[in-house]
Amino acid sequence: MASILNSSVFFDDNTKIDDKLNISIRPETLFDIAGIHVTNGMLTTVIAVILCAALFAYLASKPQLKPGGRQAFGEFVVESLVGQVEGSLGRKNGRSLFPLIATFFIFIIFANWFSLLPGIGTIGLQKGQIAADTKNTDITKAPYALTSGEVTLLTNNGTPTKTTLLDATPVRILNPAVGTNGQQLAQVVAVPREWDEGARPAEDSARAGFVSLGQLLPANRYKILIPFFRAPNADINMTLAMALIAVLLSEILTIRAHGLKGWLKEFFPSAKLFWLGPIEIASHLSRIISLTFRLYGNVFAGEVMIAIILNLNAGVLLFVFIALEVFFGFIQALVFFLLSTAYFSLGIVGQGDPNELEHGAAHPPTGGDADKDVHIEERALQEAGAAH
Repeated sequence: MASILNSSVFFDDNTKIDDKLNISIRPETLFDIAGIHVTNGMLTTVIAVILCAALFAYLASKPQLKPGGRQAFGEFVVESLVGQVEGSLGRKNGRSLFPLIATFFIFIIFANWFSLLPGIGTIGLQKGQIAADTKNTDITKAPYALTSGEVTLLTNNGTPTKTTLLDATPVRILNPAVGTNGQQLAQVVAVPREWDEGARPAEDSARAGFVSLGQLLPANRYKILIPFFRAPNADINMTLAMALIAVLLSEILTIRAHGLKGWLKEFFPSAKLFWLGPIEIASHLSRIISLTFRLYGNVFAGEVMIAIILNLNAGVLLFVFIALEVFFGFIQALVFFLLSTAYFSLGIVGQGDPNELEHGAAHPPTGGDADKDVHIEERALQEAGAAH
C-alpha cells in the first residue's frame, strides 16, 4: 500500500511539487549489498519470516500433555492442515509433503495479514519523479516531457544525430518551440526519472538536442513516497517462486511415481493422439500462471485499493476494506494451499496402496513404521486420558 504525505516539498527553484500517488508494479530498490538489489518487498519478506517463525516457536515452547491456550491453538492449526493434506495425499505422502504445503499456507496468510499493519507501505523516503502531467495538454507550456516512442535527437537544423532516447525517457524542455524548415522542434535535455528529494534532477548534457513536438508528452515533477516495506505477495517474484516450487515438485513426484516413460505418456498417450501433447503442456504451464497471478493480483489490487482510500481520507471505508483484505488474505492462502495439494495428488495417483490415497488417515497402512506410529498415538491418547 502507498500513502500520500501532506507535507509540502520545495525544490531549489522554490517551485512547489505536488504529491503523486505511487503505485508501482515493480518493488522499489532500497539499497544494494554486493551488487544485489534489496527491495522493499524482500525486506518485508525477511521480517515476516522471522516473526512467523518466532510466533510458532512461542506456540511450541514448553509443550505439555494437557495443552494450554497457546499450545492448543498451535495444535489446532497443525492438526487441521494435516487432516486436509492426508485426506488428499494419504498418510505416508501427506506427512512427507506436509511441511512444505503447510509452510505455503502459513507464510501466505501471515504475510498477507502482516502487510495490513500500520506503517507497512506508509513509511519511507520521499523522492522527486518525472511523470505524465494529466492536467496540462499543451506541450509548449510543459516544463518537462516524456518521449513518445524511440526518439532520435536532431540538431538545430533538423539533421538527425547519433543519440537516441528510448520510449518514455524524461526530458527537460529548454526551448519549447523552435521553428526550423517548417518543423516545430523543442530543445530538450535528458534527465533521470527519479532523484533525491530537495534537489533538481541532474541533466545529462551528452543527451541533449532537438525533438519534434509531436514526439513529446507533457510531464511534470512530482513528490512520491518510496516505502520501506511492501507486501511480500504484492511482488510477483515471490508468488512466482512459490508457484515454481509447487508445480515443479508435482512434476518430480509424477516421475517418481510413474517413471519418466509414464510421465511422458501423460503428454503423448499414443501416436494417434499426438495432438494432445501441446494441450497438456499448456495445461501444466497454466498451473504456474494460475498460482502466480491469482495470489499476486489479489494482494496487489488490495494494496492499491487501500492506497486510494488513504489518499481520499475515507476513514470509514478504510476499515471496511481492511476487513475485506483480512478475509481475502485467508482465502488466497487457502486457495494456494488446496491447489498445491491437488497438483501433488495428481502427481502421485497410483503410487502405493490405493486405499491409502482414497481414505487417507482413516485407514493407515499396516506394518513397519506405520504400526509403530499408530501404537505411539494410542499410547499418547491413553496417557492423556489418565492425566484428565
